[in-house]
Amino acid sequence: MTGSSLALSLSFARATSPGLLLQVEYYFSEGNFAKDKFMQAETAKTKEQWVNISVMATFNRMKALVPSLELAIITAALRDSKVLEVSEDGASVRREKSRWEKTIGGAVYTGRQEVTAPYPTPKPYP
Repeated sequence: MTGSSLALSLSFARATSPGLLLQVEYYFSEGNFAKDKFMQAETAKTKEQWVNISVMATFNRMKALVPSLELAIITAALRDSKVLEVSEDGASVRREKSRWEKTIGGAVYTGRQEVTAPYPTPKPYP
């Protein structure tokens, strides 16, 4: 990347950063996430609920915000979020842990399925 194209890329990143951040925060918001089966399926792929930023970059609204699909621009914008976490390698994003990990009675639960799962049936005595 030449100096002028790098400067143009950084300028573009600063200009689109607020829009990117708002859009991705919306995808993970309580209002959207509860009804978005695709996002639920993506977060269910890992116990830590990470979603690859490369997957999110394929969303139509994300393509409109970053036509070049440069993941570094998206990652940089997401690092400013107060409700999202970006992985150390910058490849994935998730909701801030306190929004999906709950402690009930000393046990830590990462999803509704774990909370509502029935107790194992006790074995009868011999």
